This record gives sequence, structure tokens and C-alpha cells, in this order.
Amino acid sequence: MKNNITAARDLRQKQTAIARMIPKAKRETRAFVKRLRQHVAYRGEAKTAAFIFGCQRSGTNMLIEALEQSPLTHMYQEDNGAAFIRNRLKSIEVQHQLIQRAPCPVILFKPIADSQRATALLDAHIGSKAIWIFRDVDATSASAAAKWGQMQISLIRQLCDNMLPPTHWLGEHLPDEQRAWACGLYAALPHMTAHEAAAIKWVLRNAIYFDLGLDRQPERVMLVKYEDLARAPRIHFPALFDFLTLPFDAAYVSNVRASAAHHDAPPMDARIRAACDEMMARLERAYRS
Repeated sequence: MKNNITAARDLRQKQTAIARMIPKAKRETRAFVKRLRQHVAYRGEAKTAAFIFGCQRSGTNMLIEALEQSPLTHMYQEDNGAAFIRNRLKSIEVQHQLIQRAPCPVILFKPIADSQRATALLDAHIGSKAIWIFRDVDATSASAAAKWGQMQISLIRQLCDNMLPPTHWLGEHLPDEQRAWACGLYAALPHMTAHEAAAIKWVLRNAIYFDLGLDRQPERVMLVKYEDLARAPRIHFPALFDFLTLPFDAAYVSNVRASAAHHDAPPMDARIRAACDEMMARLERAYRS
């Protein structure tokens, strides 16, 4: 009986592992075919680097899928070992090499865990641009809690107990007052939920957009709202493509569905909710300006 249970568990684990590999394999196959076509069609146009920043679980998959439809782009995501190591971008030198080798004019990187280094990355690549995507905190925190569970709480605990290395993406360049705010809440909430921990992270990560003054650099940083892209892709995606100097085709967003923008609000401590509401208001003002 025990052997049967163990065998069944091992089978489920293998099936899960295979299921996770299939989307990546399909994506890599599409990218390979696209790259072959680009090698034939590319005529030596000037190249531009572009970055996607924001908080984890803010809807970047939808954004990337649309951008990858363009024949003029090549995308490097965090699971691409040529550009990333443990979800962090490799050196500027490696980035330059990848950009020069790409057979297309726009080379996209998705270094979400390097969002705190946005200014340095933009400065390192002349003429580069960035998209900062934000999403409703309830949807973002629910998605993070579903994907990482209690690890969200552990992340805040490690931040507050000074257990994170200096270069960890959450603590790197984090202002003292923001660290004190997060750790004060952690100390005050012994039964903090994964949703609440993810919401704290959402505030800290989106604060970077303002801390770095990216809101004052519209010529090289575009703020986009996930919900608008999801609900009305043919209205909002053309401006994003134009910002990246890419022609837009409605077929690129044919798979975007409005239902992707909805998510129920999880319970949250009032102090965390207030901070989230304040940050969302700042993002909305910057987005509408």
C-alpha cells in the first residue's frame, strides 16, 4: 500500500514537472522559428534595448506575449540563462553582447528583480527605454500568494531580521524609512497572511518608480496599467508599441482577454490597506498625467 502511495506521488510530481516544462518549450520553439526568420529579414537597423520593470505578478506575461508577436523584437526573460542568473540580469557587458547579436531592432529584457536598478540599466544603454507595469494590489497579492504561499511572509521576515544578503532584490537600495515601515507592520502582525506580506512587497516595489524619479522621465519610461491593457488592448497597446518605436497590429493582442483583469479582494490589515490605497492613488495620478 505504501509503495503504491509513493509511486502515485512520484507520478504526480513528474506530471507537474512536465506540465511546467511544456509552456517554456513551446515558447522557446516559437522564439527559435522567429529568430530564423529575423536572420533572413533583418537589414541592419539600429538597435534599442528596452526593459520591463514593476512588481512581481503584475501581469508581465500578458505584456510579453503581445510584444513577442512583433517580428521586430527579441525577448529575454528571467529563465533565459544567456541573460539571467537566478532571476538577476548578468553584467552590462553581457547585455551589450546580446543586444549586438540580436537580429532585430528592439531587444527586450524582463528584469523584474532588478527594478531597483532601473536608472543604472537605462543609463548603461544609450537610447534605451523602459515599461513600468502596475496592477491592482489585490490581484497582485492574490497571485503572489497563490504562487509562492508562505514564502511571501518568510521574505518579509528575512528582510526585517537582516537575513537577506545586501544584494537581494528586495533589500537592495531600499530606503531606511520604507524598511522601517515594513518591519513595523511585521512586528505588529504576528499572524500576517501571505496576502498581506505580498501587499507590503507590492508597496515597496512600486515605490521604486517614484524613488528613482522615473515618473519624471516620460521620454524613456512609460507607466502602463495592467487592467487597461487587459480590458481594452486595442485602445491601450498601440501607444505602448509606439513608445518602443514598434509598428502595431491588432493581431498581436488577439489573445488578450478582459476576464484576466478581474480578481476578488483578499482580507488585509487596515494599515496595510491604507498604504496600498495611497500608493495606488500615486500610481493612478502618474498614469493619468
